Amino acid sequence: MSEPLDDPVWSALGGPHARFALSLGRARRYPADVSLFAALAAPDPAALADLAAIVSVEDAVALAGPAGAPTAGARSSRSR
Repeated sequence: MSEPLDDPVWSALGGPHARFALSLGRARRYPADVSLFAALAAPDPAALADLAAIVSVEDAVALAGPAGAPTAGARSSRSR
């Protein structure tokens, strides 16, 4: 069992900051006007697809947590 401080952004968005969370499947993020932080349940294609669905082209996110580096196919920015 992981501890909240092992992945503070994931834990906060699933707990005390849940009212701020934009969540889909295996991805959570703060609204763009609150914070850049986002977190994944695991660095896998499904979680990255969930994150992509809740991040608009105009937004930027900073991934936080111990899940590791995103898998192949992840991009740091999108083409407009």
